[in-house]
Amino acid sequence: MQLFGEALSQCTKLRILKLNLQNNLIGPYGVNVISYGFLNYINLNKLTLNLYNTKIGPHGLQYLSKHLAFCKNLTFLSINVSKNNVGNFGASSLGKGLEDLKNLEYLNIDLSQGNEVRVLGAQNLGSGFGNLKNYGLSQKVFFKNLV
Repeated sequence: MQLFGEALSQCTKLRILKLNLQNNLIGPYGVNVISYGFLNYINLNKLTLNLYNTKIGPHGLQYLSKHLAFCKNLTFLSINVSKNNVGNFGASSLGKGLEDLKNLEYLNIDLSQGNEVRVLGAQNLGSGFGNLKNYGLSQKVFFKNLV
């Protein structure tokens, strides 16, 4: 996983990245290593991540969210983190990471299965992109079976 993350971090001119890691048990460390490369992605404007059943847990989503915040030019973000048991902490972390993505025009987050996100997590997640509406993110936010 370390080599893969290092290789990705060298792709500094990427504008579009689609990464499907579904059912690969990368865990929190793996998603941290992979998403660390996002710090170099100043040109990235479209990101699709399928992390379905990757066992990242709440701390993995926290790492991912922290690194996503550096992708200031993102206009399109689609993340599937179903079946990762992220809980309220993970959902809240994701909300925090979204706050600075002021160029977002499209946001799709799938937390539909096995995440145990309750009302508090959903509220914190929502507050993260709530202010983005003022910057152009409109009715393009989708959630599936949150609670």
